[in-house]
Amino acid sequence: MGIVDDYLSYTKKYKLEYGENTLVLMQVGSFFEVYGLKCKDNNITGSNIEDFSRICDMVISGKNQKIKGNKVMMAGFGLAQIEKYIKKLQNTGYTIVIYTQDTKAKNTTRSLSEIISPGTYFASESDKLTNNIMCIWLHYTKKTRYSPEKLWTGIACLDNFTGKSRICQFEREYYKDSSIYDDLERQISIDNPQECIVISNLENDYVEQIVQYVGLSNVKTHLIDQTKEGDMVKFSKNAEKQVYQNEVMTRFFPNISPELIINTFKTHCIAMQAFTFLVDFIFQHSPVLVNKMAFPIFESNAERLLLANHSLRQLNIIDDSRHKGKLRSVAALLNNCMTAMGKRGFNYQITSPHTNIEKLECIYNLTEHALNIDIWGNIRNGLRNVRDLDNISRRMVFNKISPRQLCDFMKTIKKIMEVGNMVNTDNTFSDYVKINDMLCIKECEKLSNIIEKTFDCEKAQYINDISPERLGTLMPEDACFVKKGINIEIDDLLEKSIYSSEKLEAIQSYLCSLIETIEKKKKNPFVKIHETPKSDPFLIATKRRTTLLKSAIEKAKLDSVSLTTKSGVKFDLKLSEIRYITMGSNKKDLCITNGAITKIANNIQKSRDKLIHRIGAFFYNFINDIVSMQESINKISRFASWADNLQNRCYIAKKYNYCKPKIVIKNKSYFDIEGLRHPLIEQLQINELYVTNDICMGDVKDGLLLYGTNAVGKTSFIRAVGISIVMAQAGLYVPCKSMTFNPYNKLFTRILGNDNLFKGLSTFAVEMSELRTILTMSDENSLVIGDELCSGTESDSAKSIFTTGVEWLHEKKATFLFATHFHEVNEYSEIEDMDRLMMKHMSVIYDSKNDKLVYNRKLQDGPGENMYGLEVCKSLNLPAAFLKRAHGLRMKYDPKKSNILAQKTSRYNSKKLRGNCKLCGKKGDEIHHLKHQINADVNGFFKSHHKNHPANLINLCESCHDKIHEDGKQHKIVKTSNGYEIEPI
Repeated sequence: MGIVDDYLSYTKKYKLEYGENTLVLMQVGSFFEVYGLKCKDNNITGSNIEDFSRICDMVISGKNQKIKGNKVMMAGFGLAQIEKYIKKLQNTGYTIVIYTQDTKAKNTTRSLSEIISPGTYFASESDKLTNNIMCIWLHYTKKTRYSPEKLWTGIACLDNFTGKSRICQFEREYYKDSSIYDDLERQISIDNPQECIVISNLENDYVEQIVQYVGLSNVKTHLIDQTKEGDMVKFSKNAEKQVYQNEVMTRFFPNISPELIINTFKTHCIAMQAFTFLVDFIFQHSPVLVNKMAFPIFESNAERLLLANHSLRQLNIIDDSRHKGKLRSVAALLNNCMTAMGKRGFNYQITSPHTNIEKLECIYNLTEHALNIDIWGNIRNGLRNVRDLDNISRRMVFNKISPRQLCDFMKTIKKIMEVGNMVNTDNTFSDYVKINDMLCIKECEKLSNIIEKTFDCEKAQYINDISPERLGTLMPEDACFVKKGINIEIDDLLEKSIYSSEKLEAIQSYLCSLIETIEKKKKNPFVKIHETPKSDPFLIATKRRTTLLKSAIEKAKLDSVSLTTKSGVKFDLKLSEIRYITMGSNKKDLCITNGAITKIANNIQKSRDKLIHRIGAFFYNFINDIVSMQESINKISRFASWADNLQNRCYIAKKYNYCKPKIVIKNKSYFDIEGLRHPLIEQLQINELYVTNDICMGDVKDGLLLYGTNAVGKTSFIRAVGISIVMAQAGLYVPCKSMTFNPYNKLFTRILGNDNLFKGLSTFAVEMSELRTILTMSDENSLVIGDELCSGTESDSAKSIFTTGVEWLHEKKATFLFATHFHEVNEYSEIEDMDRLMMKHMSVIYDSKNDKLVYNRKLQDGPGENMYGLEVCKSLNLPAAFLKRAHGLRMKYDPKKSNILAQKTSRYNSKKLRGNCKLCGKKGDEIHHLKHQINADVNGFFKSHHKNHPANLINLCESCHDKIHEDGKQHKIVKTSNGYEIEPI
């Protein structure tokens, strides 16, 4: 078969295995090529060459060849551009199959080099923290006399950027309902895989619905239906057998004890099947990716807060892909770590909060100690520009590291060592680091000393490519970054190369001096040394100058001349044997040579080639030695992550004025929070000061029904409660004045509408399936947060279901908060009889005198009025929709007295513009602090906010400023239906 026939055959094969978005790249000489067949109707078949052309901006051209009457079409690029185009194809979800030549011979064969897919792509440069590939195994078992219908879920996940892997396993009683996949959805939310394999013995249509529900719709997913046939199905069935599992484990983890492997088989059999298949899948793509990977960590819910019902997304803990920027999620706002290791560690901690009280108190105390001795700022500065150790160590395993990156590695090790020395000066931190086996100063010293002793980093830092093509462009002394005395062979080759190069330079200099006897010396030499990486160097000059050189040699009447190199070595040059040779198509220049010059040039190239080859071999042997020290690198990485998260906890506590949570153990979970704030909203809202609230639940009162009109802040408040619990149990300080609590074991949310996530289920059906999960799993150590529960059905049924749900949770002594509009249930005797249930509302006050609504946002006792907006409508005798529209138009077309873009910003806060006086509308002269600066604490805070918050600053003219200071009162901005207004505190 010819090249094109092979190409089309490979394309057909791999599309069957990996899906339609698969492209084969075939090496042909110094190019990678893609082929297709142009049919009579002008459509191109056989491959996705047209898609490839569009994505990579390639031109498709015809070859002088036909197959079965169809013209062969082709497109391609040079070998050196492979990374550029792989990245483009990866961004569109393609799997790329690469075939390379076995030799450089004309009729060479070709072999599979690697298969690159979104989850197995290891980019040369990437700003991503992880690249996870996941295998999910869904195993359904029928009902027996011993067991009901069950669904076993095994998950295996490998991060190709770090080589770290995790497995977990869940068991649920089976019924066709979205809620049984909550554990799976949570794990996917945390790991955010780029590629996923789903193996199942369930109906394929149903599995596709599961994929949609758990958030894999936009992830490259391979569905393997075990009820059908095919190679992938065969491999999955082999993965169920312990003989195959044992082969995978012993081959890739030879140092792990057989007892541990056998125990893992017994306790996590479905997860082991998923891990076995995943490792083999990656191995088939690129064997190097599974080299030196870490033994999988088993994830369990023990000592972790169970976050159910999409809680991470519903509380905005993690990104929901709808927003950008720092305020897109709580994790994005709070993850201010300086290193990639720290950032990964933080993301894990905030998505997997603790329940272990001893661990939490230890974290709180370490944070408090760092704040008290003010060490965190030095740690933060010490970790600046620290590189990703985990990623660099994987590059070493793959032999994809350059001398420059090795220098970065050494600098990183040294910076971490400095932080280690800093931490080691404090007994509290030193003891903690030792106990947790993170003391790594000796490891840092050893690694940095080995690198510094072996390589000249002044040279190495400029070498980002160690290929012969790249090193060949450098002078031998620049290319040789191995220190003298480290390798005798390299020293000898370098000396030979320099010796021969100095001879050629001496000849060049002498010939130039001869020409200078006839023609005045110029800036550029008359005779030049022409060098290329793959050819011997030679001397060239223009035809005119070679004529002058001939004349000068004849005039000198010398047969030979004795020359001396820079190093003082003498040698003879036969002038009488010099010849002038044309060089191919170059008509302007001539090559100056003789037997001695040819030999010198040949020696230069030979010694340079040998030197470059030996440097490369020595460098990669050295890297293998470093790889053997992986345990040391892992310890350094763990310490860096810990230190980074320590300073990050201090940084956000200081920057956002968070407080230390206090754990007081009681017989059930509870919380008592004073001055609660929402971490995102207080940063987003700059027109109005954030209104804090106090809330105590789970101790005397277990339940809260919260009432209030839309936009008053009910949902934000209940979210703020959930976020604070998650933050506290992640070991973080929290956004409030004070917080006392006993940790929760489970957290359930019902805030976002999940309709359309699971095909065939209405909003109400989704609500009820999630409610069932809450009712069956909740207990006295559970926190339940809900917004507008039962919004998906008619009113009477909704109120009955809502009341029954409250009854159940009250009976279980769970802590629960529901934002609701069901005022009627307050009159139900069942509600009135619940002694541990309270009702509160966020009031909206109608100011009839000034015709406006004032949003108080403070929690008030009782359910409040049940006719929020109607009072205003009645007073004006106008529809609410009309009023809303009128207010919108008034705000839009109200004329302004000054050009907004011409206004300057305040010196107190760049987000506050200097404009007209807020009170009289005249030109503003001064910026006034509504809450007086003198009453702020030493850090400039009034409990929940800073004195220079935009909502504490107003523009005033001089006259109004004087008047407002006459009574000495402080003021605040409140939101009304007429906009923001000022009132005394």
